[in-house]
Amino acid sequence: MKISKLFCQNNHFQLFDDDSYIQQQIIGVCTRKECKEKLVCVQCQDTLHKDHLGMILSYEQLKDQVSHKYSDISITSLNVNLLQEQFLCFHKELLDSISKVEKQFTENSILYQQLEQTHNIIRLIQSDRCYEITNEQFQIFFSVIQDNAQDSQQFDYLIKLIKGKMEAFIECLDSLNQSINHQPQQYNPQNVVNQHISLKKIKQFYLQNPLDYTKIPQEFNIQNYGQIKEFKNDNEIYHGEIDEKAQKHGKGIQIQKKGDIIYEGIWIDNQLRWGQKTQFNELQECSILMGYMRDKKLNGQGIKITSSGDLYKGQFIDDKLNQEGYQETSNGEIYKGSFKDNKRHGQGELENADGEFYIGAFKNGKKNGEGYLNLKNGDNYSGCFQDDKFHGKGEYTVKKDNSKFKGPFQNNKKEGNFEIIYNDKSLETGTFQNDIRHGQFRYYPPNQQTPSKVVQYNNGKVCK
Repeated sequence: MKISKLFCQNNHFQLFDDDSYIQQQIIGVCTRKECKEKLVCVQCQDTLHKDHLGMILSYEQLKDQVSHKYSDISITSLNVNLLQEQFLCFHKELLDSISKVEKQFTENSILYQQLEQTHNIIRLIQSDRCYEITNEQFQIFFSVIQDNAQDSQQFDYLIKLIKGKMEAFIECLDSLNQSINHQPQQYNPQNVVNQHISLKKIKQFYLQNPLDYTKIPQEFNIQNYGQIKEFKNDNEIYHGEIDEKAQKHGKGIQIQKKGDIIYEGIWIDNQLRWGQKTQFNELQECSILMGYMRDKKLNGQGIKITSSGDLYKGQFIDDKLNQEGYQETSNGEIYKGSFKDNKRHGQGELENADGEFYIGAFKNGKKNGEGYLNLKNGDNYSGCFQDDKFHGKGEYTVKKDNSKFKGPFQNNKKEGNFEIIYNDKSLETGTFQNDIRHGQFRYYPPNQQTPSKVVQYNNGKVCK
């Protein structure tokens, strides 16, 4: 079904009848990252989105793309209403507790003031200045000494007790305030990279390819391992979670002091167990290896991407792709098959940007052994290869006339005795030297054992 129920938002209209216009209908969605206007009508496509590739033109395409990219998406649902109820309940209990503290503090504050006034009255009486005492002060004095402090020891004890309670209330509120306002150190690997990486190329490549923590394997997917710490030594800087022994344990990032290697992911007992390694090599190329780690090297199912645009997927051993895997190169090649130490090795399938397709054997990254190659001009070759070239016994078929050249090849050239089988089943035999005819060539009509014509060649030219 076409994406046609929506209408263009760019004031693009089409003539409806002689006197009126209607908004252009949407025909697709542009997936180009730079485009702010995603919905595209015919007029948009001819102007704002000219030459843009990757247009989604139907709901079926949209479904396929979403299903492919988000096939393993997992969202943990939260019961927001329950969380709100819990918050309101704790909020009410907290306010009630603060109200009680406030009431008790006020009562103790009043009593402390009364004790302070009583102390002053006692001093006046002891110094024969009773005439200075007011009626209100006498009321307070007799109330306090009769109910709370009948002698000096009780008086001093009461003063200290009330003061201690008031200080305890203040400490309690201060602790609560700090608990509410204190923000624990957050895990922020991007900030660490910005601070400690000076090589611009590796910094940009890392920031463009952040580690996706939603893909943590289940055995490592623990929400909180411990507190966040940052520490340095002569060789590295670490920022992340640690355990009670101050070992790297949980989410963390480690940067080599030279700034050419970044390790990030899940650490267990000081060892990186899952995550990615970003590195910068002598060829001025950055690469990221992501997956299961052992001794800070990718081991197991993983992915490798490079700043030049290459992509590798499959089984890795010590950072190198081995066994079955998948590769996309920056020049448009797609390879599926066996690898050995990052090189194509064994049986595989290779397609390039020109549409050429090869299926067969590889060795040390090149076509070696038996294989079949379909060329971009439609011709094809089946036979032996050596270092990406036709070499050994093979058969080359020309698409234009369906003629077949069967014989030995050297370095992509015909070299030796050949049979040429034409589309009408006629046959020609002769010798090629450096890809040109040389010597006698015999022509056999269809189903004939005797040649009807013999031609002598010398370096590709017919001898008279």
